[in-house]
Formats: sequence, C-alpha cells, structure tokens
Amino acid sequence: WTPCKGAGFCDSWCGQGNACCRFGNADDPQECKSVAFWPTHDTHTCVKAHGHLGVPAAPEPGSCRPGEDKDAAGKCAPASSSTLMTFYLYQAAPDEYPSLQNVNLFNLQGALMYLHRRVVTACPRVGDTTRLIRYVVTVRNTNELFTSTGRQFAPYVMFDQGMCSNSSAGCQGDYDKYGYVVGCQKASNDDPAYGNYEDAVFYSLPGGGDGERGECLTPVGTRGCTWKAEYAGELRLDEITGIVDDASFCKRGSVEYNETLDRGSGVQFWDSRRNATACSRRVRYIKELFSNRYPYYPSDLGQPLCSH
Repeated sequence: WTPCKGAGFCDSWCGQGNACCRFGNADDPQECKSVAFWPTHDTHTCVKAHGHLGVPAAPEPGSCRPGEDKDAAGKCAPASSSTLMTFYLYQAAPDEYPSLQNVNLFNLQGALMYLHRRVVTACPRVGDTTRLIRYVVTVRNTNELFTSTGRQFAPYVMFDQGMCSNSSAGCQGDYDKYGYVVGCQKASNDDPAYGNYEDAVFYSLPGGGDGERGECLTPVGTRGCTWKAEYAGELRLDEITGIVDDASFCKRGSVEYNETLDRGSGVQFWDSRRNATACSRRVRYIKELFSNRYPYYPSDLGQPLCSH
C-alpha cells in the first residue's frame, strides 16, 4: 500500500501491468475489479490487474504447434525466425504467493514428474506444497538467440531460490550475450527413479517482476522483454489425489507415494511410477479436472518443440 501510494496500477512496486488491490474492497479502482487470483484476502497486495488477464483462443484444427509455421506445401515446419509462442506451464506451490522471479516451470508431464519424485513422498508434502498452478505463458526469445543457435529456446537454467545454480559463474554471461531468454530441457523418462512421463519438459524463466529482465506485458523479443505468465487456474493436490483431511491423513501414517513399495498408503493416485499407461492416465485426469473447473479456457494450447 505505502510503496504504491494507495490502490491502483503500481508498475514501480508490483511489476509491469500489475496493481495494488484488496479482495472485496469496493473503494478500489476499476483495474482491481474481476482480478482472477488473490494471494491473500486480508490486506492490499500486488495482483495482475483487470484488463491484463485474457483467456487465450483454442488452437484452430490443423494448426501448427507453437514455434512452427506452415511451409510452402502447407505442412508444419520450424519457424524460420524468433516467433511468438503461447502455451500452458505449471508450478507446484504452497499456499503462500508463488514467486515468478527467476523461476523454473514445467509442462504438465514435467510437473507430474517433479511432484512424483520430489514432493508426494513425504507427509506433509515436501515444501508444504498444496496446489498445482497453471499459467498461460507467452514467449518470444531474442533474434540474437535464434541467429546464433537456430532454436526458439535457450538451454535450461536451474534456479535455486531465485539464484542461478548452473555454475559458480552464474548465468549473467549468457544473458549479456543473448538477452533474458527463456530456456527449456527435455526430461529423460528412462531414469527408474522418476515417473515415466512421456514428453516432459522443464523451463527456465529469468528475471521477472520489473519488465526489464525478461518478464513484460507484451513480449516482443527484445533483450529485456521475452515472456509473460498469466494465472490460468489451479488445483489442490488433495483434490487431485482424493485426500479429504491432510492432517488426519498424515497422522494415520499414510503417504501419497512410497518409493520403495511403488504405491501409496491411503490413496492410489501415484501408484506405479514406471507404468507409462498409469502416467498417461494421470496427465489426462488432471487436464479433465482443469477443463471442468475452468471451462472457458482451452483444454490444451499445444506444446512447443524443445530441442535441448
């Protein structure tokens, strides 16, 4: 409230296109009306302002995947330059407001692979993770990256609490060379320690929050304006797995997934980690849950090709 000098648009503190608003406060300005996601209901907080959240159109039948164009023969082929791509990405998060500053997100298969290996093997869950958040992500990386590599995405960068952990030197050298570009990495489903989720992809989104280091309102592919992520709904993990009372569930000694037994106790959702059919069924089920909860959003936007 104080840094923004009251309610309303507050690019300087909340980030480009965002506003300071309070849930249910009738005195707040128009940009605070119809906000889709509130990190808290108790105080004024930074939110995506009304008018900056849009429901994307469903892909036309026969359209190419993000990052592709029709060639002279009418067939889909990789785009010949840096291009605008819109697709869904997911974040496993606790109830606290999730950060999108130097963040790793996943496609749905990647999110389930991460949850299966890193989160649901303890009760309470690792990191107090309670929900799966979906974003509509729009990316246009820089011409410098495409000219140098011929690819729409940079190599994936691992962020740990917002800091680049790829090397002791950090990531700034690559960002100085190509701009604040979004990276990706295909996850191998051959590792027996991980779920057998086909086409799982991890993404790295640099910067964020200031409109100068990657995240911006309208990605145009300049060095400081390459991506935006708009909230597009969420599911509670308890809802996904069928847990009614997580405190009682843990108190009974239950766990969603036991790695040694390859099954849960008390629930069955995560059973059979290496069974490709079971993993595909989990992906389809969560897509159905999102479609039922948010019917005005397309069930799928397509996934861009990641060549790393």
